[in-house]
Amino acid sequence: MHTALKSWLGDLRVCFRREQTWEYLQIYLLGLLADLKRKSIEPIALAAKVPVRTMQEFLSFFVWDHDRLDRMLMRRVADRPAPSFAGRCGGIAVIDATAHAKRGDKTPGVQRQYCGETGKIDNCVVVQHLLYTDDDAKNPFSCVVASDLFLPESWDADRERCREAGIPDSLHHRTKWRIAVDQVKAAVAAGVQFSWLVFDEDYGRIPQFWFELDTLGQRGVGEVSKDFRCWVKRPACATRQKCHASRRVDNLCRLSPAFTAQEWKPCRVKETGEVKYVMSNASEQATPEEIMRALFARWHVEKWFERAKQDAGLGAFEVRTYTSLIRHWLCSRIVMQFLSEQTARPAVGDGGEKSAHHVRAGGRGDEHVCGEVLEQQLALVR
Repeated sequence: MHTALKSWLGDLRVCFRREQTWEYLQIYLLGLLADLKRKSIEPIALAAKVPVRTMQEFLSFFVWDHDRLDRMLMRRVADRPAPSFAGRCGGIAVIDATAHAKRGDKTPGVQRQYCGETGKIDNCVVVQHLLYTDDDAKNPFSCVVASDLFLPESWDADRERCREAGIPDSLHHRTKWRIAVDQVKAAVAAGVQFSWLVFDEDYGRIPQFWFELDTLGQRGVGEVSKDFRCWVKRPACATRQKCHASRRVDNLCRLSPAFTAQEWKPCRVKETGEVKYVMSNASEQATPEEIMRALFARWHVEKWFERAKQDAGLGAFEVRTYTSLIRHWLCSRIVMQFLSEQTARPAVGDGGEKSAHHVRAGGRGDEHVCGEVLEQQLALVR
């Protein structure tokens, strides 16, 4: 495991001034890969026989260019062969947010808000992610290329509290959809190509979000709520007359001749009995099959979250500074990108067997570094 990871990290060494700091990165990554019950700082440090304070300082204070490291990881994604969807090159981008329940009030961005992890309003931290996937039917490559803290308005209004948590003065409250748009812009600027951008109704219900996609020339497809209001034809002018007002999408689909009188094309999907409404800004040249394929690529982000929490300690952070939080998420993403690239790597040998360093993302088995042998693996780093 250590040999494969060290080889994969390769040119990322330039982001670290000191060799010791570079070694601590490898220790932390191996700890996240280890089969530990908890993958926060203290269990990793104890398993590696490294002082807990030293590991805390590695995330908080040691000098390493995590922004450059982040960009280099994104560049690796940009350099991958771009898949093609109906003649347009580029992978599928999925935007989504995760919430991690936390106690206390010191973790940056923590407050009572909706927490998907617990399914209720809870004390939690929310992070906005941008995932890239090639949506390969047999062996998909998927990785998160950006993760940003959602800073609540209450935190933004208390800059002293922000400074205590190490949150830079330049970071302010942004809505999740605005963070997502900024993430897409940064990824595209780095050379990552997206044929589609996929999302749920938390983003699809925001008209300004759609306007931003149009400005970027980015095709998107996502769910909208049944009370989302729209027109079947672009209004000729702005007016307050009720007869020209927008209508709820569920009523339009059921009653408007623009929908009821047209020829419908069925698409076979897994039946759930649930009625969903989907919107896209794609041209008429995009086929229903292509749109539906892009839409259902959202499952990749759900699977990534599941595996990242299990295999890379995504939600296991126990930190009180912004830098520690961002670096922990970055390290989790490094582990997940490593696992995904190892998994998606073509098989070798005459019989098609996988490489000796093949690592399977998800599940339990020999690909994990067991807690009992973690110290032996880390001895190779030092």
